Amino acid sequence: MDDTLRVVSLGFSYGQGADGVSEYFKRRGTRHYEYIIYDNLGLLYLQKERYNDAAQTFQAFVTQNPIHRLAPGFQMRVIETYQQGNFPTLVLESKEALVDQYNLQSEYWQHYSPEDNPQVLDYLKLAMTDLSRHYHALAQKDKKPQDYQQAAHWYRRYLGSFREDADAPQMNFLLAELLFESGDYQQAALEYEITAYDYAPHENAAAAGYAAVLAYDKQEERLTGSAQQAWHRQSIEYAIRFASTFPRHPQAMAVLTRSSEQLLASGDQERAIQVAQSVIASEQASAVQQRVAWTVQAHAYFEQGDFLQAEAAYQQVRQRMPRDNKEYDNINERLAASIYKQGEAAQAAGETADAVAHFRRVREATPTASIVATAEFDAAAGLLSLQQWSQAAAMLDRFRNSYPNDPRQDEVTRRLATAYLAEEQPLQAAREFERIGTSHEDPTLRREALWQAAELYTAAGQPNESVVAYQRYIQQFPQPVEPAVEARQRIATHYAASNNLAEQQRWLKDIIRADRQAGKQRSDRTRYLAARAQLTLADNAHENYRRARLVLPLKKSLAVKKRLMQSAMQQYEQAAAYQVAEVTTAATFQTAQIYTELGVALLQSQRPANLSGEPLEQYNILLEEQAYPFEEQAITLHETNVQRIESGLYNAWIEKSLQQLAQLVPARYAKLERGAPYVTALK
Repeated sequence: MDDTLRVVSLGFSYGQGADGVSEYFKRRGTRHYEYIIYDNLGLLYLQKERYNDAAQTFQAFVTQNPIHRLAPGFQMRVIETYQQGNFPTLVLESKEALVDQYNLQSEYWQHYSPEDNPQVLDYLKLAMTDLSRHYHALAQKDKKPQDYQQAAHWYRRYLGSFREDADAPQMNFLLAELLFESGDYQQAALEYEITAYDYAPHENAAAAGYAAVLAYDKQEERLTGSAQQAWHRQSIEYAIRFASTFPRHPQAMAVLTRSSEQLLASGDQERAIQVAQSVIASEQASAVQQRVAWTVQAHAYFEQGDFLQAEAAYQQVRQRMPRDNKEYDNINERLAASIYKQGEAAQAAGETADAVAHFRRVREATPTASIVATAEFDAAAGLLSLQQWSQAAAMLDRFRNSYPNDPRQDEVTRRLATAYLAEEQPLQAAREFERIGTSHEDPTLRREALWQAAELYTAAGQPNESVVAYQRYIQQFPQPVEPAVEARQRIATHYAASNNLAEQQRWLKDIIRADRQAGKQRSDRTRYLAARAQLTLADNAHENYRRARLVLPLKKSLAVKKRLMQSAMQQYEQAAAYQVAEVTTAATFQTAQIYTELGVALLQSQRPANLSGEPLEQYNILLEEQAYPFEEQAITLHETNVQRIESGLYNAWIEKSLQQLAQLVPARYAKLERGAPYVTALK
């Protein structure tokens, strides 16, 4: 048999070769041994190292018998022959032909079962593997798009035919790597994801899962607008899936930590908290990752308005963060804000005591935070509303000393004044009001504060400081006129009480001048105060007049007294001109008294020492004659005063005039009513 076959092979080799074999069986018909003829001829060519002829012989059998059971094997021998002959291009083409002709979707498998032909399946796997890796290597070397496309094609052909094969996960992973290298990040992410999750556990599953995370990130960088947002949400979900599926992967906690940050940034606080908690609870998480997770939770709780949980989380972050960390101050600020917000919530709920406690905790927990000043200020306000005056005052005083440049210093002063007033500490309250009066921007508030400071100094028994406050008030607020005149009156009253007549008179004259220059602002009150001031000046002049004694030489002393008399009367006249009933009646009475006092002074004047007997008596009669007209004038003025009763006016000065008239004209004014018992019954 061997000799026969050798002779047949030699005959065909000396003839048309493989074409001759094909022609022979076309003429003679198909034979069951046909494959043996092709096989032996091909082997003969191989012995002679005629590789191309051998390969063409094997290929001829495949061409003539494409669905023969042994056809895939002959196609494989074509590949092997070209490999022996070192024809790489033909090897590649032959492998492609094998896959195209006998893949699992080809007609061949409609006649044969894959389970019964494992060798053919092995041919296919080997060819597909070689093709995909060949083009993959070319793509990595030359970076040509067509090489990437060819490699992806053959990887997909393999996976399409052998999805359940043990090598499928590795081939899928290589496909994903190829796509990533080519820049097709979207498809790479999909294939990495399939590699990681659609196969039974394998050695590349975790690596593929993490690679998918990177591919998602790369693709997101290329997108914009709504497409980017949608892809971003998808990438977050995938990252969480990766970390949950492969918690032991070295990058699992890093991915999960970043996902919690991304969820927070996207506004999904609840899921951010949950994912961050997974990091916190994991032993695999590093100290930095734990700190980041606590930070995410803190921010998320804060944005949700759960400030109690936010405070606890920020405390955890701060404990894990070195003070030289650039984020330390920011975390400290957020911690302070979370405590302060609890105070605000308590305040809104009407729980003022709790609010104060939270506000005060801000300084205790975060003494360097910028919000401490506001918290202290609000705590003091809460204490004021709770009427805890001493505590409020202490806190406000500390605020003043700690934050001298704070724009709320004016309000601090007002509140301190309120607290001191409530505690009945007028001196301290006065000083606070004086601060307001000298520094507040609102002129109306300054004016009111200065006035109150002056009154409080008086109440505190500090008249000198009160006078200073009133003087400052007049200097800063000459308008409106009426209160400024009132302030002058109080200053004058102070100097009168301290027997400083010169200063009293100066301020009385200032009252008169201010009223005279008030113009349209002149009021009944300013006129009254000016009239009273003028009356007081007249009284002072009256007193000077009263003190002047008539002594020898009488002519000289009488001239002095008359001059003082004219001065006093003139000033009483000016007082009466204000037409203030109280002042007018007083001026009238005092003027009458001046006349009476002059008459009395004449009668009581010093007598010449050389007079006695009748000359002295004549001298006295002369003095009485001189004094009598003054008494008459006094009676006339007192009667003028009394006549005002007819117009409905009656006051103490009119009463005094009646009393004087009763003494001066008793026959007319000293009459007493006679009483009689009332009738108890009529008969």
